[in-house]
Amino acid sequence: MSILRAKLAKPVISFGLGRTVFTALIGQEVKIYSGLIYPKDYVLNLNHSPDLTSRKVNNNYFTIEGNTAGEYEITLFLSNGDKTVQLISNKITLIIT
Repeated sequence: MSILRAKLAKPVISFGLGRTVFTALIGQEVKIYSGLIYPKDYVLNLNHSPDLTSRKVNNNYFTIEGNTAGEYEITLFLSNGDKTVQLISNKITLIIT
């Protein structure tokens, strides 16, 4: 894969080991991983319901938790410093019980 094609590849996120659906208890901290490690000048943000709280640990790893039971879709938005690259990842599902 060329460097340019790799830069424009859709980001892939998971709950680890490729899992795209995860069930957690209310208040349980859950880890979300990016499939690639991005340079520090890239901006990565999780998109999710306001009922969830997320924290960016680094450009490859986030934590998220919820205090309201339900099923939530999460995506990752990625852009480079000058916004010439803007990509949205696959969707993953967090089920809070």
